Amino acid sequence: MSLIMTAALLALLGQTAEMALYHDGFPTVATGSINVEVRSLDGIRKQMQELVRSDSAVSKSYSEYTNNRGKRSLNASYEVTKSSAIPFMDEIGRMGRVQNRNYSDTYNPGQNIAAYQRKLGAYRQHLKRLLAAPGADPDIVSLLDQQIQSLESQIESMKRSLASAGDRATISVQVSESGYNQPSSLPSKPVKLLAIAGLVVLLLGLLIGLLAGRLAGRGGGTSPSAAA
Repeated sequence: MSLIMTAALLALLGQTAEMALYHDGFPTVATGSINVEVRSLDGIRKQMQELVRSDSAVSKSYSEYTNNRGKRSLNASYEVTKSSAIPFMDEIGRMGRVQNRNYSDTYNPGQNIAAYQRKLGAYRQHLKRLLAAPGADPDIVSLLDQQIQSLESQIESMKRSLASAGDRATISVQVSESGYNQPSSLPSKPVKLLAIAGLVVLLLGLLIGLLAGRLAGRGGGTSPSAAA
């Protein structure tokens, strides 16, 4: 069997496995996000710190940014229990005006693991039949073995990720000052500098032109002695 035929067979086995998804007893993964607009970030940090402590939330990431108009924004990611996810987002929403908000607890990654496990089983069966046949092509055997090892690694990684998730939800939070996401009506700093530089060059050109005109006028005039 050629490598091209084997690759086509592997792709077909993968597609067949993906069509047979089923629940494998794994918990769903919960995620949410909320974007809130406030007048000023001053004092908001303290409110969020108190909220995180009261809800026993775990901070996964935190960053702040100031745009070219001086408007500030903070972005953070927190891990909370699923039961406290909605109340946690409610408290965040009370800090200002909610721009958008969503929460989902329906995704079941166990379906993906099941599909990968079925694909792994299909590859193992194909390798077993290939090795049992006389004159097995070593290149094809190596290709199948690599696919099997890759699938085994991916399945174990997905299982570890789910085991650490447990009954937790990940909430992404953005709190920005009013007008942070509005496009600036003023030119950016580089544009300003170019405009100023152009104006300076224009003024210098005018000044040089005036000086040159005066000098030319003085040099071309008739002296009193010549006139006599």
